[in-house]
Amino acid sequence: MRRLLPCLVLLLLGTSTADSADLPPETAARLAAALESLESSPAVAGYTMTVKATVAKPNGADREDSVEVVKATRGLDGKLVHEVVKAIENGKDITEKRRAESEKRRAKEAEKDKGDEKKEASVSASLKLPIGDDAALFAFSPTPSSGPYSLAFAPLPAHGKDDGLAHGALAWDGATLDPLWLEAEPVVLPDHVSAMKLRFEFARTGALLYPRRTVTDGAGGLLWIKRTFHVEMEITDVVPATPAPRP
Repeated sequence: MRRLLPCLVLLLLGTSTADSADLPPETAARLAAALESLESSPAVAGYTMTVKATVAKPNGADREDSVEVVKATRGLDGKLVHEVVKAIENGKDITEKRRAESEKRRAKEAEKDKGDEKKEASVSASLKLPIGDDAALFAFSPTPSSGPYSLAFAPLPAHGKDDGLAHGALAWDGATLDPLWLEAEPVVLPDHVSAMKLRFEFARTGALLYPRRTVTDGAGGLLWIKRTFHVEMEITDVVPATPAPRP
């Protein structure tokens, strides 16, 4: 399968302020933490991730479908280890192939940890959202159609063409102040991408708030090789970390 999906690096810090409408500081802080929680939070011992992807020509031809289930478990070193449980591509079981690829990636990462400074070319994009230090780059406005506890956001005119900024909308629970969902589109699209939209849906397990479901829709390609893509990532079986025993 041609892999046209960029790796999205979310630059998230701290809390948020707004001039034209109010985003609760608690919501902004929880949103920032939730988007990073599964990888960085020591409160997460593991989870299962299911990724369903469809790639096709703009007219729907040459469609390719895949499903991959990955189990993540945090090791004693604090890092998450990802194990491919199942991988299906166009109806064919390719689990062993994906496991072998995963092992190769893990070995490369281990070598880099030992001081290997070699850099490999990759396609990536930074998506900045209206929270943390980046909040000063955005303006908020009401979104009546989405309910009272929602806001639209867009970069201020002075930053309208800055790389990596997004526009979209978000909503939160008025009682708990937990973020419910966030939709975002890059203002300036990454190279070789003609359309992209993301939606994050959040859930809570105890003290942990995390992105339960992420949907990415877009289109892109090089020259005459154009493709649309639809990717759904769902997180289940979240396992909280067991507190260390007191000495």
